[in-house]
Amino acid sequence: MDIRIRESNSISIIDIDGQVDINSSEIIEAVGWLIKNKKTDILLNFDRVNMVDYSGISILAIAYKNVVNHKGKMKFCNVPLHVEELFKLVRLDSIFEICKDEESALNTFHYESPIDQAMLRRRFKRLDIQVDADFCADEVRSNSTWHRSKILNISGDGIFVHAKTTLPLGTKVVLRLNM
Repeated sequence: MDIRIRESNSISIIDIDGQVDINSSEIIEAVGWLIKNKKTDILLNFDRVNMVDYSGISILAIAYKNVVNHKGKMKFCNVPLHVEELFKLVRLDSIFEICKDEESALNTFHYESPIDQAMLRRRFKRLDIQVDADFCADEVRSNSTWHRSKILNISGDGIFVHAKTTLPLGTKVVLRLNM
């Protein structure tokens, strides 16, 4: 993978050539260098990208989060259809703003899109805790199956519960703290 950085109307453009995979940490480094130099509006040009794998998605997410944490905007253009489908599969299409071409992407930096307006940053600080807990699905019944877990952190928006057992998304749970 090769990258090249250029600028257009105070927007930094990173042209990516090749595969975005585990060997693509240069993207994170380039974004970090741009942020360090006070350039937080960044466009990733995928015109010459032929493949993105799972590790590449992680690299893009890390770079994106770094830009957002510095109150910047990162957008994507010329994304091949198979890569765009991958973003949809892992639900990053609701986070990454993907534009058809470079010109339309550059124009989007001048207004706030719904993605720009979305709250992508935690509103509350997370507090690390270590509390054993049990949980079960729905309401407690005499035949309910309880699962062991550990609460690892808590914030004003919720808690992070680590467990070996998972339940379907959207399942209401009863949580019992073991203190």
